[in-house]
Order: sequence, then structure tokens, then C-alpha cells
Amino acid sequence: MGRKGLAAALSSQTTRLQHKARERERSAQQAQQAAIAAAGSSKARRAARANAGKQKKRAQAGTIPFRATDRVLLIGEGDFSFALALVSHPELAVVPENVVATTLDPEDALTDKYPGTAPGNLAKLRQRGVTVLCGVDATKLGACKALRGRIFDKIVWNFPHVGKGIADQDRNVLENQRTLLAFLAAVPPFLELGPLPKQGPSRKDRRPRNEEEDDDEDVEMWDDEKTAKTRGTLLVTLRDAAPYSLWDLPKLAKRPPDSDAPRYALVRSFAFARTEWAALGYKHRMTKGHVDGIVTGGQKIAGGERTWEFALAASD
Repeated sequence: MGRKGLAAALSSQTTRLQHKARERERSAQQAQQAAIAAAGSSKARRAARANAGKQKKRAQAGTIPFRATDRVLLIGEGDFSFALALVSHPELAVVPENVVATTLDPEDALTDKYPGTAPGNLAKLRQRGVTVLCGVDATKLGACKALRGRIFDKIVWNFPHVGKGIADQDRNVLENQRTLLAFLAAVPPFLELGPLPKQGPSRKDRRPRNEEEDDDEDVEMWDDEKTAKTRGTLLVTLRDAAPYSLWDLPKLAKRPPDSDAPRYALVRSFAFARTEWAALGYKHRMTKGHVDGIVTGGQKIAGGERTWEFALAASD
């Protein structure tokens, strides 16, 4: 598919998604008004508050999607605090030698962007045996000689963003969608082969799930699949709010505009466990680095954050 054709397809898709978002917002407002009207009694109000508290607690708990035996490729690390948190997790016991942490920036640029954290994090990772690679383009993984021949169980990109400072929202969405599509196309040679992980409803929701349901509902794998050897998976975390939700990552992965592009199956989606990772030293960093007056780590994120986990779809 040519560049113009891709742009037209993505633009049309974005328009549909924006319309859907407006419809959801209108429905949510109507539901909220109805709930307020129904909560006339003190008992109803107490029940509503209790339910909201339970939902907030579930969202904060998040999910840790790694196993001790996983071979992990981390893409687009900022100051490498997530990589350090991963190998420092006391319960996971991920083998540091099985982790490759990468960034697009050259190493000297990291010191300029994150002077207070990057040098120390890099030193600790290397001391533990983690492979650190700088100058790795997520959309051209095959061009990295150090990655050739490597196979991974998990390939992870937390909070991807082109970082070009594009003010126009439609153009911004389009550029980020193009980057995600190129990344999705670059990943397959590096994923472990094997049977597809079985998707199941979460413990709190055992009802059947179908293709037409929203992709932002928590979905867990069955317990027996958490230890079985399965096909490698791709995990992408985004903020669960506009403009990131307009990128429509699940649709790009499952039904890309280019018919020749690899297709993925959604294994599950879940709330990003920011609180747990932050307790181990992780801080979200902006693509452009530290900016005076802007807090990029430990802040409260409007709309939350969500991780989507995909596996290459089974061949027809």
C-alpha cells in the first residue's frame, strides 16, 4: 500500500474512532445522570461509593505479565528505569542475561536527556548482565546486527511516541500510527514460535468474549497458560485517553490497512501496574527528555494506562 493510500485509510479510521469516542462520551454522561438520579437514598450512594472504590483498587493493582524464564526485549527505553525495575523485581526473578534493553538515542544523548538517572541505571544494568543497545530503531529491528538471530518470549514497548511536537492532532495521530505499523511489521522474526496463548475472561468476568467487544476491558490468560510454553508475545502500553486512544492500536494490530502486513491476535489487555513498577524505581520519561517545570515520573495520569498483549495470528 502506498503512502497516500495508507494515509487515507488511517485518516478514515481515525474519523470513525473519533465519532465512536463522542458517542461513548455521550452515553457515559447519560449513564452518569441516570445513576445520580437513582442514587436518591443514602444506601444507594454508599453502594455506589463502595463499587467505585473496588474498581479503583482493581485498576491500581495492574498485572505483571512476565515469567522468570522469559527472554525479554525492551524497546524505546527512556532512562532505562523500567529495565532496572524489571530485573530488580523480587518475585519475578527474571534472569538479567535474558533481557535486552534498547533505545533509539545514542548513549551520549541519554546523559543530556536524563542526566540524573540514565548513567547510573545503565551502569547497574550492565553490572547485572543485561544487554544494553543504543541507537536501535523500533521500526527497523532487522537492521540491528546485535539482535540478529535473537529470539524473545516478550517484546515490550512502553509508551511509544514519535516525539516530533506535531500540534495538529490528526497529523500527530497519523504519524504515530505509521510508527506503530512499522514496528508491528518489524517484530515477527524475533518472536518465539509455538501455540497461541489461550485467551480467557478475567476472574472477575467469566463471560464469553467475542471479536466485537471493546479491547479496553481487562482480559486474563487461563492459569495453565501462564506456565506453558507458548508463542512469543508483543506488549505495548499507552495512556488510556485521547489522543493515544485515537491511534486505535488493537485495530492496527489485528486488521492493518496493508493486506500484506502481519496480523496479530489480541491475547489480553490490562491496567499497567504503575504503582508496583514505581516502587522499584521506574519513572515514565518523556521522549524529549527532562523539561524544567514538568514532572514526568510518579504523576497521576488522567484516564489511566493500559497494556495490550498480542501474538502473531494463526495462519489460515
